[in-house]
Amino acid sequence: MRKRKMYLSVEDIAELFGLSVSFAYRVVERMNADLASKNYYVILGRVPTRYVEDNESYQYLSEQEKGRDRIQERNEYRQLIHDNIEYEILCQSYGTGRVEELVELMLDAICSTKTYQQINGEAVPTQVVKSRLLKVGYEHIQYVFFSLDRSTSKVKNIRQYMLTVLYNAPATINQFYDAEVRHDMYWGKDIPDR
Repeated sequence: MRKRKMYLSVEDIAELFGLSVSFAYRVVERMNADLASKNYYVILGRVPTRYVEDNESYQYLSEQEKGRDRIQERNEYRQLIHDNIEYEILCQSYGTGRVEELVELMLDAICSTKTYQQINGEAVPTQVVKSRLLKVGYEHIQYVFFSLDRSTSKVKNIRQYMLTVLYNAPATINQFYDAEVRHDMYWGKDIPDR
C-alpha cells in the first residue's frame, strides 16, 4: 500500500495542476507566503498535502497567469520541436508553410489538456502521444512528407490523418524503408542485362 505524502514538492504541484515546473515554483511560493501569514511552519519548496486538499489552491493562479503559463509551455515545446526536427534545414527543403503546419499540429497534440486523443481511431493517453511526438526527428518529417506526397487516397479529416502519420512515424519508418529496399532489390534481380 502506497503511503500518502505529508508534503508536496514543486514537481508534485506542477503535475497536480498541469503547470510547468518553473511556474509551479511561483505557486508554491505564494502558498508558503499564505501559510507563513497564518503562522504555520513553512518548508521552502514544499506545501503540506492537507493544505492543498483543504484549500482551493488553484486560486493562486489568475486566469491570465494560467494562460501565460500555457503560452510559455507552448513556446518551450516549439523550440524543442524545432531543434529535434532541424527546422531550418527542413524549411529549405520543403518550404516554411508545410513544415510549420506539422509543427503546429504537433504542438496542439503535445500541449493538449485532454486526457486522451484519437490516434488510429483509438483513444490514446495524451502522455503517450506527447512522448511519441517528442521523438519525431528530421528523418521522420522527411518520411512523413514522402508518404504524404505519394498518397493518392481521399482524406476526410486531414488533421487527424496527419497526426496519425506523425504519431506512427517513429514506429514505422524502419520497416517502411526496409520494404522499399526489398522491393527495389527484388525488381532489380528480374531485369535482364542488355
